[in-house]
Amino acid sequence: MTTAYALLGRGYDVTVIDRQRYPAMETSFANGGQLSASNAEVWNRWATVWHGILDMTNAASPLLVNPSPSWHKYSWFAEFIAAIPRYRANTIATTAMAIRARQLLFNIAEREKIDFGLERRGILHLYNERTAFEHGLEVSRLLKEGGLERRAVTSAEMRSIEPALTHDYYGGIFTPDDATGDIHRFTRGLAAACTARGARFLQEAEVKELRHTGSRLEIALNLGPHGDIHDEQVTADGIVICAGVGSRALAAQLGDRVNIYPVKGYSITVNLPDEASQKAAPWVSLMDDTVKIVSSRLAPDQLRVAGTAEFNGYNYDIRADRIEPLVDWVRRETKDRDKEAKSTGAEGAGNLRMAHCASAVEGAKTAIKDTKEGVLVTITGPADKVAEIRARAKHTADVAKKPDATKVTHTGEGTGGGGVGRCPIVVEGDTTVDVKEIEGGVEVDVKSKKDPAALQKEAKARAANFAAAK
Repeated sequence: MTTAYALLGRGYDVTVIDRQRYPAMETSFANGGQLSASNAEVWNRWATVWHGILDMTNAASPLLVNPSPSWHKYSWFAEFIAAIPRYRANTIATTAMAIRARQLLFNIAEREKIDFGLERRGILHLYNERTAFEHGLEVSRLLKEGGLERRAVTSAEMRSIEPALTHDYYGGIFTPDDATGDIHRFTRGLAAACTARGARFLQEAEVKELRHTGSRLEIALNLGPHGDIHDEQVTADGIVICAGVGSRALAAQLGDRVNIYPVKGYSITVNLPDEASQKAAPWVSLMDDTVKIVSSRLAPDQLRVAGTAEFNGYNYDIRADRIEPLVDWVRRETKDRDKEAKSTGAEGAGNLRMAHCASAVEGAKTAIKDTKEGVLVTITGPADKVAEIRARAKHTADVAKKPDATKVTHTGEGTGGGGVGRCPIVVEGDTTVDVKEIEGGVEVDVKSKKDPAALQKEAKARAANFAAAK
């Protein structure tokens, strides 16, 4: 979106092609929310490589690598390792670029009057051990060469910078010029600004083919929502590919090599519904360098926590064991967070009183996996809870078979109809639900004939909310 905005400013006619229904629905939807130059250190270090190798079997590791072979993965790893000798130069260059990019975002938001919860309170890096802190100081020296000012702070100084911190640390490093904001809101606001400046948007547009035709380029599209797709042809003088991890395949059609490999992260959004929880949560953005987890205050009643890096190909599964470290970090680092999480439930889901939702059983763990027609929801739990998990899942399947299944009233109190509303087993529209008992719980096959992609997105969002609330 920033590229479209810049091109409009230079007088170009701009068409934005996006496969989602709305702008900012993928990477920008729920990231960590930091506008930072303090995280400009590149990853190309031998320590990163050894960490990835040694922790392959540790599901809670900040860096998790799936070793299954693919040419794309291992060719990317080879280039990653080949860049290690340029660690210092690349970190300094990335810092200078990050400082400039941060200021550009500030300028755009001010010029276009985009309200995205900007908080210019700095970012505080936390260190619980000497080795990590000393490496942080080494990184600070490189970042300073790139133009960034930071300062080391004591544990007492850290608590004066952010009073919500509750215990002693070995030390910290504070970057006062960094900031936070809801990048989803920023990008949606920027899309509106682009529209006002004359940009044309093609949403729900899947690129089928890119090809040169003399001095111009043709883009063949599948345009429209699932079930109502038609072909569309767009001709352009030039193309800028800004498709994230999808850029590699698109660029290859035009003869360019863009060796980008996907790295999956996770985030949770913690609701702060009362004065006590709002006082307990940090306003200053935090970065726990040991576990690679960040927090950003998006609003008085909302805290975003994000982290982990997972090398697992083009994989959109949400794993409960990867979300748990984020939840545990919130409970450990903030006051009264455990009490608040238990009182508010999954994004307001009736204090977890959803009496017919299998995921709400005490101790239950939920995993979501995409299928061709929807999702496979796996719910397991302690031995003494398996029968309850199975009974609730069966009840949900029974509800889904009723003609009026999607007309059940949901109040958020957990008493409206069971199995729908906030439950990761989605009963909406044309969904069908089939339950299979497995060791330790159930597998629930949820299908949608009209829109499997929407079902997958909704199920994963609900699973993430449940994990955050437990």
